[in-house]
Formats: sequence, C-alpha cells, structure tokens
Amino acid sequence: MVLSGEIALHCKGETAVLGPMDSCCIGPGEIREVKNISNAVASILVVMPYPENAT
Repeated sequence: MVLSGEIALHCKGETAVLGPMDSCCIGPGEIREVKNISNAVASILVVMPYPENAT
C-alpha cells in the first residue's frame, strides 16, 4: 500500500502507477521492480507472511 508519494510498479511486463492508498498483491517468486517516480518522498507499507521454516 502506498502511504504517500507515487511509485511505479513493474511486474510481468506491465507497469502500474500507484498513489496514496493504492495497493497491489504480488505472488511469491514474482520478479518485480518498484521505483519512486517523483522528486517527493514515497512511503509504502509491505505486508508479507512469516516463513514457516524461519526461526
């Protein structure tokens, strides 16, 4: 989820521009690139599951 600013998310050959309160879901193992596309600070919240085999 984008908290502030604007980012470009490139995944599976497509690019989406996300702004405040926009979100997306990226599956495990998917190659992606996230870029801040403005001169302002961008903040994002990343939520992911804790791996079962991690200790």
